[in-house]
Amino acid sequence: MAKKKRETKREEIVRLANGDANIVKTIHNGDTVIHFADNSYSDKTPEEIEEAIAHHWHVAWQVVKSMRERGEDI
Repeated sequence: MAKKKRETKREEIVRLANGDANIVKTIHNGDTVIHFADNSYSDKTPEEIEEAIAHHWHVAWQVVKSMRERGEDI
């Protein structure tokens, strides 16, 4: 059986923008509407999800360290 090709982030964004999003929560704040979709994780293994979370934490921590080095408020 052939392995399914992973879509690029750009392909995913285009697909979701065309209405293929699994919206799990919507927040309204004034004129702003924010939709939360679980498409990024719905077809992932627990290991892939943990890897993604670890990556997000790493990126966020780099931002915090950079802001601290510049003396900016966080």
